[in-house]
This record gives sequence, C-alpha cells and structure tokens, in this order.
Amino acid sequence: KIQDTVDIVHMKTFTHAGPYFVGIILGFLMIKYKDIRMPWFVNSCGWFASTLLCLTSVYGAHRWNIGDPHGPLLTAIFAAVHRTTFAMGVGWITFACVTGHGGAVNKFLSWSLLAPVSRLTFMIYLLHSLVIWVRMGSLRERLYFSHYNMVSTIAKQP
Repeated sequence: KIQDTVDIVHMKTFTHAGPYFVGIILGFLMIKYKDIRMPWFVNSCGWFASTLLCLTSVYGAHRWNIGDPHGPLLTAIFAAVHRTTFAMGVGWITFACVTGHGGAVNKFLSWSLLAPVSRLTFMIYLLHSLVIWVRMGSLRERLYFSHYNMVSTIAKQP
C-alpha cells in the first residue's frame, strides 16, 4: 500500500503541476512588479493568507495521521490542493521579500550566517533522491517499512 502511494501520488508529474505553475506565475510577477508598493492592509492580508495556507497544508492531514480519516470528498479536495496551496503560501513569502515587504522575515532569511546552511540544504535537496535510489537499488533483500528500520537507516548513513 505504501508503494502504491509512492507510485501514484509522489512520482507522477501531474500531481506536481500546480506548484510548478505557481512558481512560473510567481517568477513572472516578481519580474513585472519588482518595485510595487503595497498598502499596509494588502500586505497584512497577504501574510495572513500565506500563514493560513501553509499551516492548513501542513496540519490539515493531522486527522489522517492519527487514524481518524475525513470523508472521501474532503480527502479528495485536500489531496488535490494541498501542494498548490503550500506553494502559494511560500510564493507570497518570496514575493513579499523580493519586493521589500518582508520585514523581519526578510531580515532573518537574508542573514549572512544562513548562507552556508542554505547552500548545504540545497545541495542535499539535489542529491538526496540519488542517494535513496542507490541505497534501495543495492539492497539484496526486501526492506520492510517500520519506524525502527527508518531510524536505523538514517543513523547508518555516512
């Protein structure tokens, strides 16, 4: 069942189309409106919506995680939009910081001590799939999913 979820949900390209197009639209808006001046109310509404979208996307699955699933309609709606809504929330943070409306968030994200950490995490992001594929491809036996196996696999990585 877990492998079906990976094959159907995580590896199919159409499930990632929404965030991809949010990124394309965000790039266009950042180029076209780089010097935009927003009223305080619009900026506050954007930050509120961004926070709401991100938190809903992350914590919206809590009931599924504790074994109390919603009905099929709400499940389908959440599965269809949670990636796109999270991308929209992060997109607002990016847009606000680029246009000078980021405030304390922009100062924190632009902090010079975070530059090495950001480069390191980006490199890990680019390479982690390759490491996982090599690890899974070199196994001689099946690996059963359990919390113990996942923790021991992470702890054994060089």
